Amino acid sequence: MFSSLALCLRIFQNLNNRHFVDINKFSDHITKSFPFKKTTNKRFSSSLRLINVISLLSLDLILEHPNLSEKDRRLLKFEEFKKLIVDVKRKCGQRISSIEIQEFLDEKLLLPASLIEQRRHMVQQLENALCKQKFPCKLQIYGSIGSGLAFKDHSDIDIFVSIPGIRLDNKPLIYRAEKFEKIRELFRSIRSILRTHEDTMFPYNVFIETLLQRKMRVPLLRLTIFSDIWESNEYQELIQLSIKCDLNVNCALGLTNTRLIRFLCKLDARFKSVAMLVRFWSKNIICEQIQLSSYAATLLVIFYFQQISIFPAIEHLIELSNSLRPYYTNACRSDFCTNISTVTRNFPHNICKENTIQLFIGFFEFYSRFDFNANYICTHTAKIFPKFRPSNVVEVYDPFDLDHNTTGRVDIEGLTDHIRIPPDDQNDMIKQINYLLFIAIDDDNDLVGIAENADVLK
Repeated sequence: MFSSLALCLRIFQNLNNRHFVDINKFSDHITKSFPFKKTTNKRFSSSLRLINVISLLSLDLILEHPNLSEKDRRLLKFEEFKKLIVDVKRKCGQRISSIEIQEFLDEKLLLPASLIEQRRHMVQQLENALCKQKFPCKLQIYGSIGSGLAFKDHSDIDIFVSIPGIRLDNKPLIYRAEKFEKIRELFRSIRSILRTHEDTMFPYNVFIETLLQRKMRVPLLRLTIFSDIWESNEYQELIQLSIKCDLNVNCALGLTNTRLIRFLCKLDARFKSVAMLVRFWSKNIICEQIQLSSYAATLLVIFYFQQISIFPAIEHLIELSNSLRPYYTNACRSDFCTNISTVTRNFPHNICKENTIQLFIGFFEFYSRFDFNANYICTHTAKIFPKFRPSNVVEVYDPFDLDHNTTGRVDIEGLTDHIRIPPDDQNDMIKQINYLLFIAIDDDNDLVGIAENADVLK
């Protein structure tokens, strides 16, 4: 053990200057915290393999700037985003195809296919383990992993648990006491199996959390599955890498939403590129200022594309469906046409000739002018409707569940402040980041429309 550790320390010392990690703290931490099995009187635990220790020294896994403040981290993300935008703008200026630009952003931002497959394999193993314990089920991945929009640093897994003979997914997503008790019972069964076989199913530990409250729309059983790979954090501590898996048993509508987003990404490459950029912006530039989920940010992009005649209304896709009979999920019509030639024949999407960067800027221009106080957004009909009652939250409704506001926790003032990028508050770093971001890409008056609206560049 000690010779292996000494070798690792020598390797790590070569990285010390680059990664600013205190070698003594690393040595102390690894001897105290590395995950030995619980029982061992053995001199060398089988869980401490040299390859595991060396893998934690990978340049891809050790943070480049572990001592930075949250503000400095956000500024680094801004610099990364600014460079990305400049690169995309340059490629658009060179008339590089939208598909090539999308592939460029895929490589820069998204989780590699090999790691996606690794996560799918892990979910399959979890399904097999549950079935072996007489809990027959099928685990289906949805969300960003399923739609192909999972970022490298945000790759948690959303899973719908389909159980034969128990059809909670054919009921509306509203609270009923009997449904609540059934969900609680199923969660207890799954949790009991996972706890009983924890050592064999999760050799590096697992944390299980039940997120179950009355009137919660989608209760979750959250697994935090730890690996044998460790990385350094901002406090120069080694933190065990983990993946979060959110399991639900009552909402299959996420599978439909995922299928829709995946189809729209194939329908027009510009959509996937703009969606990636907006999701990056919402996650890394303003993520703590407003509670805008990646899904809601994507719906905002979809609605914008509907307004400029790139995408049809979702109800139009449903009308084009060739299903022999309507299909319903959680009491919502959920079958829609996924044949690209059929959709483009009935709704030509190449009328809009704007390139990726023009569409990205146009997204902010459009929502700079949008009156969130008076109106709500419906992607199902691709229409703007007046609000039924005054509210201080943004209203962007799900394309299938027309009663579900996906932005119910997003404050109007917070969102509009950041979308309109006003530089009036010199102490607000996030607003300045957005302002500087647009200044950085506005070297040929791309932002005149936004500037006039937001009174930014007077």
